[in-house]
Amino acid sequence: MKWLVLFVVLATTVSAITIHGTIYDFDLTKQSAIVEINTSPAQRLVATNATYVFTVPAGTYTLRATSKDFAISEQIQAVSGGNYVLDLILLPSLDEEDALLAQNVEVPNVEQFIELPPSYSWIIGIILLALASLIPFALRHFRKPQITLQNDLQEIFDFIIAQGGRAQQKDIYHHFNYSEAKISLILDKLEGRGLVKRIKKGRGNLIVRA
Repeated sequence: MKWLVLFVVLATTVSAITIHGTIYDFDLTKQSAIVEINTSPAQRLVATNATYVFTVPAGTYTLRATSKDFAISEQIQAVSGGNYVLDLILLPSLDEEDALLAQNVEVPNVEQFIELPPSYSWIIGIILLALASLIPFALRHFRKPQITLQNDLQEIFDFIIAQGGRAQQKDIYHHFNYSEAKISLILDKLEGRGLVKRIKKGRGNLIVRA
């Protein structure tokens, strides 16, 4: 009988599991709190020195620590005998966090951004009208001036535009009854006025509208 009692005591001692740890606040300062673990029956203690210790059988448990408006829940799985360390860091509870947000966050009034004092409305209207009246003047001022070309220059320039803004120089030679020297001179003048560009392509040139 004595051996049976001793065996039971030793088996209980070997299979016993200790879960312990330290409790901190959000600034990692040790904090006293009430700690609970969901054993059957549940265990509960007041950790006045910011530490807790529970002895439990193997299983999965949830520890909860609370202190004023702060709390934390952590889960731990203790599968074999020994010591398990689980430090707990207290966080603001959801209800407390919602209350702080409700106090500190002010919903902006959309009308404040849309509605203008009546005294400024007519000033803004005058400014908009003035800007609208300046648009035609700006268009006339910045419009690219028309360039008057001699007939031969205009003919070749119109041909390049008709070809989609680009044409092979040899095609220009074949299309017009001008010498190659004259067409080269005309292209030089068009390029000098910034109307076309010559691009070397193979053995010839591609004339592109600028």
